[in-house]
Amino acid sequence: MELYLRVRLACHVDGLSQREAASRFGIARETVKKMLRHSEPPGYRRHQPPKRPKLDPFTDIIDRILADDRTVHRKQRHTSKRIFERLRDEYGFFGGQTIVKDYVRKAQRRRALCLPQRRSQAHDRRPSHKSARRPPALELDTNIRQPLTDVQRPDAYELSQVQIPGPHQPIPNFADLAEMWGW
Repeated sequence: MELYLRVRLACHVDGLSQREAASRFGIARETVKKMLRHSEPPGYRRHQPPKRPKLDPFTDIIDRILADDRTVHRKQRHTSKRIFERLRDEYGFFGGQTIVKDYVRKAQRRRALCLPQRRSQAHDRRPSHKSARRPPALELDTNIRQPLTDVQRPDAYELSQVQIPGPHQPIPNFADLAEMWGW
């Protein structure tokens, strides 16, 4: 990336010709021409998808196996190795395991990007850990715990609504609050 920037600066700012820049930086003139054509390195772009003469006749079978696996439990689904073994034993596939593994990985990624994940019904029924620990009455700002007197119930608390001053009201001092709460 540094060389890319230096070549562009030399040609555009310093006024070097493409031939002079190629000889100064030790690169081909075509490379300098490409560097001047793009503001950032374009990277490698494939014009056609790669040809897989051994695997292409079996991609429909692999897709069908993966589609059938969506209906079974996660632990019962086919691994790429098991798909390879089925292709070899049942359909006469004579390619390698790696090409099957790569295709299965890409197919699963494609599915994960296109379809939303389906959550189980048991997962939907479970409360979240935060809501299970905190009762809803304690989430409000106006709820304050006040101890009951020993005569009513020792070690018990009740929730009571207390008026808290709004943003434009003066904040009372502690004595006023204590009097308001009956302390």
